[in-house]
Amino acid sequence: MTRSVVFVFIWLVAAAVANAEAPALKVTVRELLAHPQKFDGQRVDVRGYYTAGMEDSQLWPSARVAKRARSLDESVYVDASVYGPPKPPHIPDPDTVKNRYVRIVGEFHARRLEPGIWNSPSGPNIRKASYFQPSR
Repeated sequence: MTRSVVFVFIWLVAAAVANAEAPALKVTVRELLAHPQKFDGQRVDVRGYYTAGMEDSQLWPSARVAKRARSLDESVYVDASVYGPPKPPHIPDPDTVKNRYVRIVGEFHARRLEPGIWNSPSGPNIRKASYFQPSR
């Protein structure tokens, strides 16, 4: 009986370790933009200045860059999949965090994953955020 309990315990611990998410890579918005292929498909932990509008949701290196930019090429797109549906309880409404510095932990992609299926720009984007909150 004791051996069975020990075996089950070891099996449960091994299963939990196997299913644990790898720690996210701490990067900057500038690093993601400079080397998108290096981080493609990786979980990233990134801080930046977040803006959101009717059809855009961007993470910028700084507020200054966001205000002076002439193109979205200087930012990383935050995909709508971050917000659901259904909306995850740990993700705030975009309007409550826009025009602020935020921290996002999510899956980074160097380019659009499914052309024609969702409306993101063709450049770098973040999807499936497990953390998205105002930065302190």
